[in-house]
Amino acid sequence: MQETQCGSDLLGCIAHHIPSSHDGQLNCATAWRQDATYMLRSLLERSSYPPNACRQYAYFETAYLIPFCGLSPRETTGPSSYVGDDGTPIEFSWVIESEDKMTVRCVIEPISSFGTLTPSNTWMSFLLSLRNFSAHDTFDIAWAQTCFDYFAHHSPLNGNTSQHSTQFIVGADYTHNDGIVGKAYFIPHIRSQATGISSDKLVTECMKVLGLEDPWAMVIRYLATLPEHYQVKTEIVAVDCVQPSQNRAKVYVRTQASSLSSIIDLMTLGGELSDAAILSAVATVRHLWHLLFSEADESVSIPCLRPGHFSSGFVVYFEMRLNRSTPSTKTYIPVRHYCRDDAIISQAMAQYYREIGLCSVGDRYVSDIQHLCPHRDLSARTGVQAYIGRAARKRGSQVSVYLSPESFAPERKLKTIPDKIENIENTRRS
Repeated sequence: MQETQCGSDLLGCIAHHIPSSHDGQLNCATAWRQDATYMLRSLLERSSYPPNACRQYAYFETAYLIPFCGLSPRETTGPSSYVGDDGTPIEFSWVIESEDKMTVRCVIEPISSFGTLTPSNTWMSFLLSLRNFSAHDTFDIAWAQTCFDYFAHHSPLNGNTSQHSTQFIVGADYTHNDGIVGKAYFIPHIRSQATGISSDKLVTECMKVLGLEDPWAMVIRYLATLPEHYQVKTEIVAVDCVQPSQNRAKVYVRTQASSLSSIIDLMTLGGELSDAAILSAVATVRHLWHLLFSEADESVSIPCLRPGHFSSGFVVYFEMRLNRSTPSTKTYIPVRHYCRDDAIISQAMAQYYREIGLCSVGDRYVSDIQHLCPHRDLSARTGVQAYIGRAARKRGSQVSVYLSPESFAPERKLKTIPDKIENIENTRRS
């Protein structure tokens, strides 16, 4: 990734907001900037964002997101974050549609400066703060408020049987010219335990209020037919921070079924969804599957390398909108749990882009991912590339790569500061 005007401006913006360190010790915020802002800068630069957008998003991450990353990797062994397997509370996604059309997104689990999850009475104000970076005429949190009312639990839960306590995650799509599109993710497992009401029932009641009862009923009917060993569970509900007429609700379903045929059945609701966008998505998932898992037969289950982990299992979300009777889907392949290392994943993705005609993307893909992972070699293990996602979209293929900064990686203790961030500190002191 070569330095561009966007990259240069963004480096300056980051340097301006990095506070002084004393006696060579990096403070908490600076430590997070090393990892998360380095990855953001690199992705924006590679994706050819305009300089003004680069500066705006650098400030957004520095001023609004970094303060909610919690204790730094130099202060703790890792926060209890649902987002990253190593405890990193922030994750990026890189949507590559062509060499000239790439989009960057991120999610963050808000964590306090003490390393604990932020209380529920702060969540909606956090979402409201996104208005400062969004298109004001479309910004709206009405659907997010409804989800908050149905899914949030506001007090400690005694006897939590889950592997984590996360209930809320914030997302942001970085558009090239129109600011940020905010997102709110709600995880109803704590509310379900506290009330004794199943997550499916909570989601069903919420979808009724949002006016999405019919498309959600299609999903629930199909899920009820699946065998018990699939271990299907409704995990997350997400909405955008836009007006209801433009909004969508996404319900994420995780399953321990891991054969291609079972995943295709889930993403098509057993064949009930069969429009051109869905069939195109199925073809892409099949293409990716054979590259990632070699010659695995479609009926053979792929073994999980970390069975029992709360984020193991394949994920499909069902997207629902007003005035649309059927859902659309997106499928997530959790490569961090099912592939040997990031080098193998990168090579498979590079081949995929070449085979669909994006040769320049494919030729650079391995080096691009290695650039985003300056602390270790990609062949060491998995972790940087978390998921590969394919959404059903009318406008064609949309593959997303989900990326972790791996802030708690053991190698970062040996190489804590990427070279460009060292240069930022030197520039600020001079």
